[in-house]
Amino acid sequence: MARRLFRAGAQVVSATSKFLIPGLPTCNVHLTGAGEPRGSREFIIPLLLANGITTVRDMGGNVEDLARLRIEISSGIRLGPQIVFAGPYLDGDPPAYQPSIVVKTREKRAPPSTG
Repeated sequence: MARRLFRAGAQVVSATSKFLIPGLPTCNVHLTGAGEPRGSREFIIPLLLANGITTVRDMGGNVEDLARLRIEISSGIRLGPQIVFAGPYLDGDPPAYQPSIVVKTREKRAPPSTG
């Protein structure tokens, strides 16, 4: 008996005279730019999928919004790519982008307290 390579009941699609590529990753997106995940859900994520992007790496965004979005996708509430994220931007003082973690040079840090 031949070994089956797919689930029973799976839809089989003929690829005769066609080609197939694997899902594509993109490693520099900002899904929560300016703290706005709504546009990502309604426009950016469907656009990514329509163009074969199945994995994204968000390079600086709101961690809570990204985690929620990742859960919506992984639980099947919404279609979307796999999301990997780094966290908020690291930025100078004053920060140019939000959300950001402000990083100060040693010279700009408050002096240590002499308790």
